[in-house]
Amino acid sequence: MPLGSLPAHGTEQCVLRLAGDSTMQDVDPQKNPDFGWGQLLPELAQPQTRVVNYAKGGRSSKTFLAEQRWQNLLDDTAAGDWVLIQFGHNDASYNKPERYTAPVDYEANLRRFVRDVRARQANPVLITPVARRHFDSEGKLRDMHGIYPSLVHRVSREMQVPLIDLFASSSKLLLQLGQLESIKLYVHIGPGEHPCCPEGRMDNTHFTRSGARAMAALVVDDIQRNGPLALAACLRTDTSTGARLDNKAAKSSSTNHTMATGKDTE
Repeated sequence: MPLGSLPAHGTEQCVLRLAGDSTMQDVDPQKNPDFGWGQLLPELAQPQTRVVNYAKGGRSSKTFLAEQRWQNLLDDTAAGDWVLIQFGHNDASYNKPERYTAPVDYEANLRRFVRDVRARQANPVLITPVARRHFDSEGKLRDMHGIYPSLVHRVSREMQVPLIDLFASSSKLLLQLGQLESIKLYVHIGPGEHPCCPEGRMDNTHFTRSGARAMAALVVDDIQRNGPLALAACLRTDTSTGARLDNKAAKSSSTNHTMATGKDTE
């Protein structure tokens, strides 16, 4: 059963359903030290909003469909619901054929998601994949997603679907924080700090709790600035500072980094 914020029965006016991968999923903190940003989204929602998170680690748009996870979401979806869709991390994993989705198929899957949601008189929202923390030797942030974010833009434009450009906003945040301060967003733990990882873990993909909340705040900020008014009304308006772990650190960090291209997708 997906987790989420559950208002008293009959009080919710907004329902947000989330489809995505580990960067969005709910995680049991007793088992793993990372959090998905969808897990923290309820903290940034209005009291009348219910957030239901179907995201699952390791899933691409292809496997989310093949495992009937998308169908489960659709079966629960009612007219007027909002469905936030974020894939790309695992679709781009060409070294993992079980989850890899060729760009042409990834785009086709996004279009199917949009059509399916609209067929239920609900509201699709597309989200570009969130950035990974990979800096090169010159301090430039490497683009680990290649063509995939641009395909989300194209589907959004051609099908007239609201778009949250989380890839752009999270990349900007990493650059503002810089190579060292941005570590606070991601799971970097030493040996023995968590029972899941006796030898420690250096993870530049998955978030700490504060990192996940920062990413959720970026999503909310984008919706408040650019999204449909009806969706914005489901969310709080006081979240802009949530996207900054440490304003002082962000201001003191170098902002002269630029993006560099990279081929590996982790």
